[in-house]
Amino acid sequence: MQNRPVFPVRYYIIDFEFSIRFPEDSDPKQRLVTGLPILRNGFDHPDDYGREIAPEMLLDKPHCPFKSDIFQLGKLFFDYFHLLESDYPDLIKIFRSMIEHDPSCRPTAAEALKSVHEYHDGFTRAQLKGPVPEPDLSPMPFSQMVKRTHEANARQAAREQKHLEAELAKASVTSS
Repeated sequence: MQNRPVFPVRYYIIDFEFSIRFPEDSDPKQRLVTGLPILRNGFDHPDDYGREIAPEMLLDKPHCPFKSDIFQLGKLFFDYFHLLESDYPDLIKIFRSMIEHDPSCRPTAAEALKSVHEYHDGFTRAQLKGPVPEPDLSPMPFSQMVKRTHEANARQAAREQKHLEAELAKASVTSS
């Protein structure tokens, strides 16, 4: 087991995908989106998204993108740390609340963070400096990642072929 660094570790979790900006003065209840961001950008299959999809993102109904973000973050944490459930059941319970099927049952980011802080505050300094069991850091087997990548590439090639055929058909109609 390795020793932890002297200085506290700080993690920053950010989202580099397709973002939407809502006016600051907009009503939070009106900050809604529909569907999956990747489908608005030329892709045609949810598997091309490359990450877990919140259930509401697959519906053709407006939903709160922030609750979808909570689902994805909770899924990431749960996938990485679920094997620690016997050692840290209350922490895993927070992650489970973040991946509730019903978005209205998920905490907000502030609520989830508050729960993690409260959980953290329940430990002594000595406990926090103690060893942590090694988590399973491979939530998706490599073979499955390769398979999904291959399938996404095949769908992309099919899209490009369809686009090329449409362009050729358009060109032949124009030249006739």
